[in-house]
Amino acid sequence: MGNVRAAAEAGAFVEKAAGPAGSWRIRAEVRKGMGGHEGVVGDVSISHRMRMGRTILSVGPRTTLATRQFMQTYFGVSADQSRRTGLALYSAEGGVLSYGVGGSVVRPIGKRSAMTLFAGYDRLGGPAGSSPLIEDRGQRAQFTIGLGYGFRLGL
Repeated sequence: MGNVRAAAEAGAFVEKAAGPAGSWRIRAEVRKGMGGHEGVVGDVSISHRMRMGRTILSVGPRTTLATRQFMQTYFGVSADQSRRTGLALYSAEGGVLSYGVGGSVVRPIGKRSAMTLFAGYDRLGGPAGSSPLIEDRGQRAQFTIGLGYGFRLGL
């Protein structure tokens, strides 16, 4: 298929807390790609947060939308790629990239550091899920799990 160059994304988000003690969070984010893709990607999510001692748990639904430029870069199949791989020619349109549910557990280690465990299940939406690349060689169901460490600088 060929490699996609590395991409950087710049963007912004807005987040609103609601409910008792701000236990519900509504978040919208938009990012513009530079380099590997020139598309625009947007995320919308709602999560419920709760505390268990010092640990913070969060879970909720999410969806990601993307423009044609993003979808074509990662899910389209050009005529040249079709000849080389045997995959059907595919021109991806913009739309729902994925939808699913995600969660995280954040556990502070000290005053300025924390460990985060995160997991999610997403299903690739119409334009991405209909790509021959996914239908023939991938799967619509996407699972994610990860562990991270964060340190806050004392500036």
